[in-house]
Amino acid sequence: MNKKVLLLGGQGRLARALLTTQPPGVLVQALSRAELDITNVRRFEMFIQRLQPQVVINAAAWTDVSGAQQQRETVFDVNALAPTRIAKVLSERQIPLVHYSTDYVFSGEGETPWYEDSEPNPKTNGVYGKSKLEGEKGLRESGVSGVVIRAGWLHSGERDFVAAILNAALAKKVLTVTAAQVGMPTHTATLANWTWQLLPCFEKQRSISVVHYVESGEWVTRAEFARYLLYSAEKYCTNLQLTAMANTLHEARVGLTVTQDIDAIRPANCRLATRSSSRLALLPHWKVGVDKSVENVIKSKLRI
Repeated sequence: MNKKVLLLGGQGRLARALLTTQPPGVLVQALSRAELDITNVRRFEMFIQRLQPQVVINAAAWTDVSGAQQQRETVFDVNALAPTRIAKVLSERQIPLVHYSTDYVFSGEGETPWYEDSEPNPKTNGVYGKSKLEGEKGLRESGVSGVVIRAGWLHSGERDFVAAILNAALAKKVLTVTAAQVGMPTHTATLANWTWQLLPCFEKQRSISVVHYVESGEWVTRAEFARYLLYSAEKYCTNLQLTAMANTLHEARVGLTVTQDIDAIRPANCRLATRSSSRLALLPHWKVGVDKSVENVIKSKLRI
């Protein structure tokens, strides 16, 4: 018998990755924002009653860090209030929840890595990080079981850092990237696949627990991340004998300007870490995922 999973935020990048990687024996009902605005708890209850899921995965969130500054009330509704209300509904019905959060819940100070038991305290002026932390607190207070998965620097090659850097490079724009922010790239599809692999474990939690998703490899600055993805794209284009494109990417990589500037809404120290060697062993080096996102961007340019 198939396990019934309700997936919220069904048209987002992470949700689409979850749909693409769903394993056999799992029946996923994905609801887009048009079908279910997660701030509408009564409509959520209606879907729970109708679909009778065994697990709910919440991939719906406001993730536009810059845009959040001008939409504080809406952002808190989506990232904090809605998950809390959803969690209370699920707690009453003993349905476990998988919820995604972020490294931005931490202060960003110092150079010490953030583990699952580190104290979150977003001291930047960022609305996004503060709203996500409020969401985590709401889940803990709701009594729901399941897991909060924190991950940072998500990319798939679609409207993200990888796409932005490559689009700017191919347009021959001057690239200036900060070295003040340090963290770890997260490949969206790999995160999705990892979620499915560990879902049986997550379902057995008696309360809400926190896990960190951390790919293998060293932490990098944003500038190093940009430099690597440019190198990866240049190599990919060279292999396809796209000489002009490869040369443009090479020039962008060589000419990349590194700055120490960072705005007040983003934490500098995004070093997520985990004490679980078994979870870490499942994951590839972050460069593997970046290569895939780079390939997605180049293919979209070529319409392959």
